[in-house]
Amino acid sequence: MSERLLISVDPATVRAVRAEGGRAEDYRCVRADGGGENAGQVGDILLGRAGRAAAEPGGAFVECGLPRAGFLAAADAPADSGGTTRGWREARALTVQIVAEALPGKGPRVSARPRFAGRYAVYLPDARGVSVSRRVAGAQLRARLRAAGARALERRPGGALGGVIVRAAAAAFPEGVARDLDRLAAAAAAVERAAAASAPPRLLRREAGAVERILRDFAPAGAGAIIIDDGAAFRRAVAYAESFAPDLAGRIARRRGAEPLFEAEGVADDIEALVEERVALRGGGALTIQRAEAMWAIDVDSAGRAGPVLRLNLAAAEEIARQLRLRDISGLVAIDFPAMTAADTTQSGSRPGAQSGGRAVVRALRRAAARDAAPVRIAPMSRFGVVELSRRRAAAPLDGLLAEPCPACGGAGRRKTAFAVACEIVRACLARAAAQPGRAVAVRAAPDAIAALEGPLAAAVRAACAATFRADRACPRDRFELLPGDAA
Repeated sequence: MSERLLISVDPATVRAVRAEGGRAEDYRCVRADGGGENAGQVGDILLGRAGRAAAEPGGAFVECGLPRAGFLAAADAPADSGGTTRGWREARALTVQIVAEALPGKGPRVSARPRFAGRYAVYLPDARGVSVSRRVAGAQLRARLRAAGARALERRPGGALGGVIVRAAAAAFPEGVARDLDRLAAAAAAVERAAAASAPPRLLRREAGAVERILRDFAPAGAGAIIIDDGAAFRRAVAYAESFAPDLAGRIARRRGAEPLFEAEGVADDIEALVEERVALRGGGALTIQRAEAMWAIDVDSAGRAGPVLRLNLAAAEEIARQLRLRDISGLVAIDFPAMTAADTTQSGSRPGAQSGGRAVVRALRRAAARDAAPVRIAPMSRFGVVELSRRRAAAPLDGLLAEPCPACGGAGRRKTAFAVACEIVRACLARAAAQPGRAVAVRAAPDAIAALEGPLAAAVRAACAATFRADRACPRDRFELLPGDAA
């Protein structure tokens, strides 16, 4: 089965899965409300004021009108600042872009060097020259795309103003580079004019909507069908493709039916399992994925699996790269692989020696990580069988949206967030309404899950069916019941 992009839209979230052979390989989940109290999303461009200096050398905070000030690192300071914020006049107006979402207790990370992203190119007003996405393979193809970027820059009025990154999608539609660059350069000029005529704080440019962002950044070149289960989202997707993403036009389809999209495509269990710490490996063995204060820890367990340890570790490397993508894990990750012996590597057909086995595992991990859109840096295996890697953060970790520390065990375990349970209630109610039109439904759930339904989510459910909600303190957080309406 070819690769498919599945986009499921409900009142709470927009979720997208890249699936191959009925198995989820990559996942995105975006809150429909833009993130709740952490207003502002990655890509938004704002006019702010420079605030106090940060503890990091050369860093500063920027007041952008958000609940928390944005953090500006020295490397993201304006091009005319010499790579430092030292000596800045406090309250200086700055045009900044959100480059990483806010985390609990922290504001978003911002950059004073905005980027303007399209499907085929990214325009960098403060840069010069052409670069090609690292995901484009093949020297000849990279050279052709680099030449396309150079031509697009040179044809701009004034000649070669700004810089451009040619994205992997341009491999399917190289002429899209020039089209994107014209549009994005015009957007950059509009932002500059608005900033000059405004006082901070002010939103200068809103990032594209969730469906459009998924198509722009998440739909790979050459993918198979793109299936969307919502009529309004389908129409927006078609309009976006016709205007800005010709390589996607004609491949977008609307799915109808009572059965939820992810269940119908066989990936629902993969998504449901993302809140679990333990992940079974094909052929035996398991991973335990845990979040610590400043890093992630992954333990590879044989779990009684027979055969050479190297085979277990190679299978684990493949699955670890997949879980990093699915869970959007970022930052520092330490992976503890079982120790290998010379006998293990000999039985597996590799050159004898535990060190050669370690190199084989790291090579497998790097090959699997090459599919990741986020940059992943992987260190060699240590003498103790530990591999360290780092993955760049582009969004708030999925873990924080779906799971939280469990108070019953002092944070040692994880449980679903109230928002995650509320999302499940909404989807279950809408599926029940589609399957049994006109039937009333009563929802029984934990009080905080019912509280998370208040407002637009509850209104969306009641618009589809006659629904009542009952908070029950005896109901576990991750459980809820749909009962006949007369049982409320």
